[in-house]
Amino acid sequence: MKVENKNAHQSANKVYYYATCVDEVGKIKHLLLTEAELDKCEERAKKNREDLPSGFTAIYVQRNTFW
Repeated sequence: MKVENKNAHQSANKVYYYATCVDEVGKIKHLLLTEAELDKCEERAKKNREDLPSGFTAIYVQRNTFW
């Protein structure tokens, strides 16, 4: 989901994409990704579909949507 950088420095990104993931011991991690980082992650997943976990459903959210 897209979130506003509420205390952005002049050269900082105005928005981030918030995501969560679960590490190998089950701990939930909170992530803030830039547009470029999100694009890089998406590209990696497209190139390496065989490495994606089975049994998960993709959830799509429009990038221009604020929560």
